Order: sequence, then C-alpha cells, then structure tokens
Amino acid sequence: MGDIMNDIKVFNSTKIDGPMSSNKTFYKKEMSREEIIKDLRKRRIELGKKIGCDGTKMIVPHQNLSLHNEGHYEDVTERVIDLLFENPSYDLWDLDIPCDIMLIKSNLRGVAISYPVADCPVIILKTNDTIALSHSGAICIDRLLPMQMVEVIKSVSNGEINAYIGPCGGDSYIYEEYPIWAKHDSWKYFIEDTQEGYKINLKDAVKYQLETMGIEDIRISPIDTIIDERFYSNYAYKHGNDSKNGRFLVGAYFPKDKVKLKTR
Repeated sequence: MGDIMNDIKVFNSTKIDGPMSSNKTFYKKEMSREEIIKDLRKRRIELGKKIGCDGTKMIVPHQNLSLHNEGHYEDVTERVIDLLFENPSYDLWDLDIPCDIMLIKSNLRGVAISYPVADCPVIILKTNDTIALSHSGAICIDRLLPMQMVEVIKSVSNGEINAYIGPCGGDSYIYEEYPIWAKHDSWKYFIEDTQEGYKINLKDAVKYQLETMGIEDIRISPIDTIIDERFYSNYAYKHGNDSKNGRFLVGAYFPKDKVKLKTR
C-alpha cells in the first residue's frame, strides 16, 4: 500500500482485511445477505483508514464479458462529482457501471477505482490527469485488453503514461492441458510446456502488450498470490487451500490536496 506512481496512490488489501466481495461463498453459511453487506462496508471503511481514503468512496466496475471485445470504457468523473454533490454520503460501492476499463480524472480526488481479484492482474495506467483501471485476466489478455487500455487513455489524455501491474498468480500458475482461451499467437512466449504442465506467465504477457504500445515505465508487483499466504488465490483454493477463498482489492486514486495551515 502507499505511493507507487508519483502523484497517485495505488493500494491493495490482503486477507487480513477480509474478502472484498459480497459473494456468499466467501462467508460463513449462517450469515444473511444483510449481514454480509454490513460486514463488508465496515471492513471497507477500515481499509480506507489504512490507505488514506474514505472506504465508501471506492468504485468497482461491473465487468461484462460481452463487452470484452470492444474494450468498453467509462469515464465516471463527472457522474460521480454530480452524485456526491447531491448526496455526499453516497456509498460508491453500490454503483453498478458496466465497463472493461474505468477512468477517473484528477479533478475527482479522494475517490478510488478498484477491482476485487484472486490471481488475475489488475492493470493501472496513469497520466498527469487520468487514471485508467482494468481487471485483465487471461481471457482479457488474449483479447488484447492491455493494448486497448493504452489506446483509451491516449484518446482522453496527453503526456507520459506510467503503468502498474498488481499482485497476481506467478510461476505456480499451471494448467494440465494447454488452455483453450489461449488463442492469440503471442502466448507462445508466455506459456511454457513443462513436466508439471503448461506454466502461464500472466505478468509478462501484460508487460509485452504494454511495451508493444510504447509504454516504458512499467512497474510490476513481485507478489505471487498463489504462494503468498497474505493474499487470496482462486487457483490455490481450487487446489486444496481453503484459506485462500476470497477476493482482495487492487485500486488507485488521486489524493485530496493538502490544505496549507496558516501560521502566526
């Protein structure tokens, strides 16, 4: 957590913060839907205190699989500014905005865009006045979503683009058979046939697409969610580690401007 990319804050939660999703499968069976929502809100507020923003001012895109090929994006800046002007206490987690790529501008400060994941990379791109975020799992990578993100942010902002690839599955992400979603020719560089099975390199696959689009400043989290016990991992859970069942959050925001105090 903390300052990762100059004038924005990039953050992630961990298992200690609890699952950042209201999916019932991540909670005790006896918990009602209302109890889950209340518990998640409480934990989001606590997470916000850790990372320096209001935990009710986090927006999670609704990624619709039918939109992947289009690289559909939404700039939510003006919509959220208007919404919070009318109702400052509105919990932005309740917004349901379908898009592959979500954008915010620097005039929307203290509001985070984020995504709950458990092995898939979250990609964050920034310029001096724009943050773009997407959840880019293997299928999205195959459909060139990282490249589409660069096209989108270039279309709405000028200046140098910095990139960050969040915690995700690493060297232990292995398929027994060659994955059916790996259709793009570039996977030949990032899927290795080993004695253990087909080893998938998600981070380098994303990095390759960003570099192809001319991005030079690419920062990559070294965390492998499959083996790092601080993080949830769908892969590890499906391979017998029940403690890894959940979703952690990766996101970014423009911090609020510091108010200069007058001195005598």
